[in-house]
Amino acid sequence: MAKVYGQTGNIANKVAEFLQKKGFGASPNHSMDGQLDYSMAAEWAGIAIIGRHSMVITKKHGHCHRLSVVYTNIENLDEFINRNTEDIRWIREFCKKCGKCIRKCPSGAILQEPVALDGINPTRIDYEKCCEGFINYGCGICIKVCPFTTGNYEKIKEAFLKTNKKTKK
Repeated sequence: MAKVYGQTGNIANKVAEFLQKKGFGASPNHSMDGQLDYSMAAEWAGIAIIGRHSMVITKKHGHCHRLSVVYTNIENLDEFINRNTEDIRWIREFCKKCGKCIRKCPSGAILQEPVALDGINPTRIDYEKCCEGFINYGCGICIKVCPFTTGNYEKIKEAFLKTNKKTKK
């Protein structure tokens, strides 16, 4: 895992270096640094949805991601980004109805609704219980049981939207 995080850091460094050579301000930051909640940033940017297990989910890679960020001063960045404009908000509703990660979590670390355990920041994960589960079970069960692990995004979406249509009638 450290190798993958190292690779994402190297990529962020190369992107920042490329932008700097083009005259833009750019500062790389990878996930081991902790200056930003990358899951929230990905959701705010419209490129992912945060699942109940607190991992980002996208069409292309399900929830198998390692994220890095490059801060930049490019003013019209939106014009250059080739975003997938497909509506992925259905994933949030899917996760609410699915709940496999919650039911299968042996330590009960995944919460039904976000709660501010620290009194400030809402979270869907009780990290104390999650770490305990990781120590006891070598966990990752939430990843294993998540339907998006299979990579069958289109099948999951089609079945969900079909079922959801029937229940709304």
